[in-house]
Amino acid sequence: MRQIRHLFFGYYLPRVPRQNMGKVADELFVRGIEYIVRRQTETHYLLELGRAEYEACRDEGVFEQEEQPPLCGLPAFFQLCRRRPGLPVGAVLAVALFCLLSCFVWEVRISGADLYDEEGILQSLSDLGLHEGAFIPQLDADAVTSAYLASGAPISFMNIQRKGTVIYVNCRPNESQKPKTPIQNGKGTNIVASKDAIIEEITVESGRAVVSRGAVVKKGDLLVSGIYEGPQRLFITQANGQIMGRITQTLVIDIPFEQTVQTFDRSEMTGLTVTLLGCPLSLFSREATADTVTSDTRLYLFDLVRLPVSVSVERQVSTREERVMLTRTEAMQMAYARLHALRTALMGEGELISSAVEGRFTESGYHLECRLTYVENIAESIDFSYE
Repeated sequence: MRQIRHLFFGYYLPRVPRQNMGKVADELFVRGIEYIVRRQTETHYLLELGRAEYEACRDEGVFEQEEQPPLCGLPAFFQLCRRRPGLPVGAVLAVALFCLLSCFVWEVRISGADLYDEEGILQSLSDLGLHEGAFIPQLDADAVTSAYLASGAPISFMNIQRKGTVIYVNCRPNESQKPKTPIQNGKGTNIVASKDAIIEEITVESGRAVVSRGAVVKKGDLLVSGIYEGPQRLFITQANGQIMGRITQTLVIDIPFEQTVQTFDRSEMTGLTVTLLGCPLSLFSREATADTVTSDTRLYLFDLVRLPVSVSVERQVSTREERVMLTRTEAMQMAYARLHALRTALMGEGELISSAVEGRFTESGYHLECRLTYVENIAESIDFSYE
């Protein structure tokens, strides 16, 4: 209750020297005044007293201070507003702006659509009127859901909910992405090898496997056919499955000691765009004479609430070429760093079986060879037509 009273009626924070604290405490005790020690240092105590109590003690000479401490609490805020009328006006305008922006969609979040392109779903919903910046009172979630499902999208269920200014769209993918029964004509899919490999494991969900475990295949060889024979005719389907192949490759990396590098020269802003509720507003733009780099920043309130405002800054970056000489250690480190990047890009989600690395220095640089053996899914789908 004391803190609430101080907030509404005001309070002071007097500084009392340490040598006078005993005398001041006795005076406050005699008068029955409660106080709070907010902070203490080696030289003084910082007390908190209610506005009326402090002013009464000040008039009786309890506090020996050359300057009166500033008033705190709501009374101090109201006094500041009287001296600076722009503060309450700005506060009212801020509340009015927030209420206005609360009538629009700030963000659309998609969940449950892992098998599909989220950007595509957002674009389809935007065409139906559900997008960032849409006027909330005019949104009809049931109509948007019905129109989207009727468009033939591979979604079996969609639920749209609104929480404040954020729209949550929960999608349930259609489980049947391929025909459950073969069709007699139309379009089908074959599975071919994406790399030279030795077949380790075959898992076919639909189609007819034309290779077996241990077979040596080349890139482009047919692995699973989408055409197979029925009792009286040929049938076509969309071949689907996972073909694990053992791949052996050799990576060769040469790092010369003499390098030509691009160094940063200067950067100049060539464009500034603010996007509010999905509507871009160009504030500054000029023609660029060199390569440009664009950075997009989404604004947040206290790092918690995502605001419907983003800032895009385009900068012109100028570079210049410089020739540098690498040391033996730097050349070797660069070679291994490049090997790690190439190996990660080459294997993807594959499983490493063995890796043999051999490196040596030459007259002009560092030579590195790596023989990789790994297992990954080499299935690549190829569409075809059949009539």
